[in-house]
Amino acid sequence: MDQTSTISRSNQRNRRSRGALALLGDPMPKYEYNPELLQQSSTFLRKRTARNRVSTGQEAIVQPEKEFYDTSRSEWTLIFVGDPTNRNSLRCRPLLVDFVQRHTEQCQCIYLTNREGTDALVLAEGTGFYVVEWSHPNRSALIQFLAVTRVPSVIVVENRSGRRITDWGMEAIDARSDSAGGTKEMFEAWRRRGSGLPLCSALTTACTLS
Repeated sequence: MDQTSTISRSNQRNRRSRGALALLGDPMPKYEYNPELLQQSSTFLRKRTARNRVSTGQEAIVQPEKEFYDTSRSEWTLIFVGDPTNRNSLRCRPLLVDFVQRHTEQCQCIYLTNREGTDALVLAEGTGFYVVEWSHPNRSALIQFLAVTRVPSVIVVENRSGRRITDWGMEAIDARSDSAGGTKEMFEAWRRRGSGLPLCSALTTACTLS
């Protein structure tokens, strides 16, 4: 099987995608999973911009090959809206990467950049995530479609329908992923198009928003 045939089939699957995922028909950078980069401290990552890499002699960010996103590889897409200068984004990053690596048949992750410039890609390094770059033609449309209001946030999208399930994905993963039973309950909630949050967390969230 040649590469052209593989790309063609992936492109056809993307064209059949619905909802938010229909906006992701163009190839996107796919960063390789690298545990060593994920062990860097949040403080170091927050300061490690493209500019100080040059001044300190650190390597420049390596741009990966672009790939078509294949929704058939998982049940859900987790869209991570983050910012490398945001402390909570740095805290969420390793937890989200670990979760996706443990549940590759259920989830893939796309990092939706929140700022322009090479330093925005720091959060993508070593994650195994696809990236919607600032220059992506449908980036603004995707943000509007998903009604993004918080950074960081993880928006759960059902791959079969393209339907936005919840924008509390990170909170659900944080509360549930420490046990197999909790993760199973969260997946079942997502299949019912619920948030996946435990009752106590959902009540707290409701009170916070009211």
